[in-house]
Amino acid sequence: INCKSFGEAFRGNASFKKITLDITSVENDPEYYSSYQGLGSTFTSCHNLTEVYLKGIPSKPFSMRHTFNYCKQLTKVTSDVATLKPTDMSYAFEKCTILETIPNIDFSECTRVTGMFYDCKKIKNNIELYDFRYAVDMTNTFRNCWEFTEINLAGTENIECFNRGFNACKNLERITGLDITSGKFENKYSEYMFNSCS
Repeated sequence: INCKSFGEAFRGNASFKKITLDITSVENDPEYYSSYQGLGSTFTSCHNLTEVYLKGIPSKPFSMRHTFNYCKQLTKVTSDVATLKPTDMSYAFEKCTILETIPNIDFSECTRVTGMFYDCKKIKNNIELYDFRYAVDMTNTFRNCWEFTEINLAGTENIECFNRGFNACKNLERITGLDITSGKFENKYSEYMFNSCS
């Protein structure tokens, strides 16, 4: 497949449950690789989709904005690439309520993480470090991540908004790399940040 972007390629498709997206040819073709944009909204609202295997994802940074949001039957996303390097993860897995498995992700070049795991109630935290050095908004990023017990953050000094960032993470016990003594947590941009973290 030679394609600069798979944006909305399968949006709303209810005809399949499992899919392998093989885009190896993108990286093998210099012309397309140089302009490759990513997987924005590729599987949005594929309500019957349960498993996705991503093959040949380019090593260059790319967008995963809205890639799987509202895939409510999705349980597993895997890849032949050891680590994905997205630049935009906003709402990437929003409302994937029974999702349990995702590939490892390097966030060091990611600028948007808003709503990334919002309502991912079953997902296990297999990511060692969330390096948010270029992100500025953590609104709803980990909201309703019921299975998360520990989150390791880095680069949060640039975050300007934390509204509901960890809301309803009811099993969360520890967060590292977050200085809550900073004055920024006293303003309106940190509302309900830890609400219902029992």
